[in-house]
Amino acid sequence: MEELNTLRQETESQRIARQKLQMKRKTMLQTRLAKICERKNIDPSALDAYKIVPETENVNTCEAPMPDLSSIPLPEPEQEVPKKQPKIRPWDIGKDNLQHFVPEKKRKIKSQNDYVEERREERLSEFAPPSMYRSNR
Repeated sequence: MEELNTLRQETESQRIARQKLQMKRKTMLQTRLAKICERKNIDPSALDAYKIVPETENVNTCEAPMPDLSSIPLPEPEQEVPKKQPKIRPWDIGKDNLQHFVPEKKRKIKSQNDYVEERREERLSEFAPPSMYRSNR
């Protein structure tokens, strides 16, 4: 029980020290702002709009009734514009490498292994690694 009391006292002392530090910083800020207002010939009452409301006062403002959200019109969802299909030129018809013209939905999605196997089949045998490398796997 004594430990709890000492911890509580430490917490309270830390809280008081933190509040003192905050007040010190706040007064320093106020003096700096006052000097700036004096230097730039600004009315100090104009800065009241920019003051930060302390948290204790902020609690009271939350009790205000919330406005009726059903009366606020919702923005209409944007309609998706369909993507234009790439135009295939007449002289490109019949060529082999027209994969970039095929829509993405129609393309076959390959796994890593399928891609590697396809590349191995395309590779000339004279450039392939020795067959003993593949037999060990």
